[in-house]
Amino acid sequence: MYQGHDVQLKILQALPSLLQNYPAEVRSDLLSTILQICSGLQNAKNSAVSNTAAATLQQLVITVFDRVVSEDGIVFLKPPSTQS
Repeated sequence: MYQGHDVQLKILQALPSLLQNYPAEVRSDLLSTILQICSGLQNAKNSAVSNTAAATLQQLVITVFDRVVSEDGIVFLKPPSTQS
């Protein structure tokens, strides 16, 4: 495998850990940059990099939404069922 692809894959592997282990530090511009990296690497010509970037981006977005729910105490309720 081309060395550049190895580096890209290692970066993608590190991003979820950074977001989970340093939640106070990974905010605003840094969080935006991390999401942009994943988004940009989805367009890589190498399928391993592209697929890993897509999966990593999905994982990061889920983590961000979980963090928002946790920090804001937001509760998502199911809408009441309509009874006839």
